[in-house]
Amino acid sequence: MANYRSSCRREKENQLIWWPPGPVKELARLAFDSGGDANSVHRALDPSIIPVPDVEGSKENRCELTRTPYGRRFINEELNSYLKFLFEMIVSRGPNVGLNVSLSRYDLFHGHLFLAKDTGRLGILFHAKEYPAYDEENFPLNLGYCQRGSKVVYDDTMNLRNILWLAPLPSNSSEAWVAPGVLVDLDAHPEGIIYRDLIPDDVQIVRTLYEDDFGEHAVDINYLNLKNFKPTTPTIKRGERNREAADMADEDSLEAAELSDEQKMEIAKWFLLNAPAGEIQYVAKDLKTILKDDNLYNLAAMESFPQYNKSHMICLDMPNRSGDVIITTFNEITENEYLDPRTAQVAVVDHAKQACTDVRPANDEELPSPYIEEFRCALDAEIMKYVSEAYPKGVSAVYCSKGKDVEEPGSNFEFVVVISATRLSPQNFCNGSWRSIWNLDFKDEDQMVEIKGKLQVGAHYFEEGNVQLDAKHECRDSTLFQSPEDSAVAISNIIRIHETEYLASLEASYLNLPDTTFKDLRRKLPVTRTLFPWHHTAQFSLTREIAKELGAGK
Repeated sequence: MANYRSSCRREKENQLIWWPPGPVKELARLAFDSGGDANSVHRALDPSIIPVPDVEGSKENRCELTRTPYGRRFINEELNSYLKFLFEMIVSRGPNVGLNVSLSRYDLFHGHLFLAKDTGRLGILFHAKEYPAYDEENFPLNLGYCQRGSKVVYDDTMNLRNILWLAPLPSNSSEAWVAPGVLVDLDAHPEGIIYRDLIPDDVQIVRTLYEDDFGEHAVDINYLNLKNFKPTTPTIKRGERNREAADMADEDSLEAAELSDEQKMEIAKWFLLNAPAGEIQYVAKDLKTILKDDNLYNLAAMESFPQYNKSHMICLDMPNRSGDVIITTFNEITENEYLDPRTAQVAVVDHAKQACTDVRPANDEELPSPYIEEFRCALDAEIMKYVSEAYPKGVSAVYCSKGKDVEEPGSNFEFVVVISATRLSPQNFCNGSWRSIWNLDFKDEDQMVEIKGKLQVGAHYFEEGNVQLDAKHECRDSTLFQSPEDSAVAISNIIRIHETEYLASLEASYLNLPDTTFKDLRRKLPVTRTLFPWHHTAQFSLTREIAKELGAGK
């Protein structure tokens, strides 16, 4: 009787793999009919967003399992349930081919839903053994914060970590189906064509296939173990470039959850802090409408705006046309007061309004000594000259970050040069910014000035799309510690050279984008130089043998 029940259950599971429920087949047909357009999947998502919870100590370990701190579900619950079923089938059927896997954030918790090249066939590439425990002999690879606490032992099953699900393949001439669905371990047979030809030699330690090799990546599917987390719900996480993820809960945790105020505020803060240059006010306006809670919005804005203003080094006009002040961490006196050493004034700032509301003279203790000011003033003049030539509407400042009370030669001191330039053109659907920070360490004993630069370029183009650039570059140099005027000229020339070279390298990379960079974003074709033949998966012995495994007990 027990064997009969097991056989019946297995047959039912097989049928679900081969011929999924109606909503799954409907999504598969939509993907097929669209010619592989990922938007056919995106339109099936519920617009409601759900925060990604703290899973198995991920927050304590500073582990970010998903691209953003929120996610989404499919509108149809049968789709969410079927994804959960697939994860559980991998755990249940894996031992048949030597794959012992568990549902945890260290082992199996995510897959990548794609639409196959040429056909648009719906599929998911699952990756198991995601974060094996560090081991000096067997697995000497540091995979970051998410590896902390892992008890997943590296062994030969790492060669079985790629699992593929394919939805049934629709006919292009009728309502019929050309092929059933399939769930296979791609690495289970070393002599098979998939193992031999799709897995290159350079990934033998952690054998990984990439979803982009199969088709267009549409969404990420995540199964997160939430037994000790209430309330909770399966979610679909929206990621960068319209990628989403489904955060699937266990069977006991499937009730929809109302977001707490703290969760809403965290999501709001994330959106505010990640707004492109010049766009935080637009984001804030929309968030205020969505939250419908002024108190909650004000709390999020109170934390986010100061961080955003300082990280973007925004420039504000002081009252009565008395100058301007750059908002940075280097000239921050109090939470709302910022020093402008050029005019010896302190600006009072309203961060949320991004406006200077008042100004006062700087106190003597807030200003550098005459000796330091001589160096600072000379360098400030040279940097201003360079910025006026290189950056239209650019601004700059020089601050003494250490040793401002030094009165005479014989001691070390440090300066920070900041350069900020923005070009905002929302009417033309594009905004951009340049930010550079130069740390200068004046070493009197060595008679040298050590120079460290951090450059950041941001751009956002959003006409009929959403394209963002966030490029960063660091560099080092040095020069002689000379008189104030000579040091200023030498330092400004070094800054000019490094920034000019970086801009030139960016321009060169843009010229090469079509022929080199875009092509290098993904792995090359397998050694066979052919794409995966989606129409003829039945020809592979792997598929037939796994089908036998799936049909065992019939």
